[in-house]
Amino acid sequence: MERQWAAGQWCGSDDLADGLARFGPAAADATPVLRRFWEQTPHSYERPSYLRALAAIRPGATGAELTESLWDCEEQSRLFAVEHAPDGPELRCRLAELQGSQVESEELWAATARRLVGGNR
Repeated sequence: MERQWAAGQWCGSDDLADGLARFGPAAADATPVLRRFWEQTPHSYERPSYLRALAAIRPGATGAELTESLWDCEEQSRLFAVEHAPDGPELRCRLAELQGSQVESEELWAATARRLVGGNR
């Protein structure tokens, strides 16, 4: 991933991120480059992979990324964030917004409902 970053090769790093996620905390050295890709990728569809990898590699340390992802344009990022973001007023407010949104999928509505009643955490 570092070579891809240095070369400005933005496509396909999500597959590497998915692979790194399987290593969990053992892949901690990849955190900085994963975070850079998550923050700066021009391919929004790859962000869910980076987010899942960061969460797998740094369990409990991705609160900021998860909270920000509640507003991501990619549904899979929002869904993962709804399921894993740390509880608090910001999450509760966003869950209420998502629950009433007509543009969200039934899957996201269901995940939102579970979190609102205390599920997933």
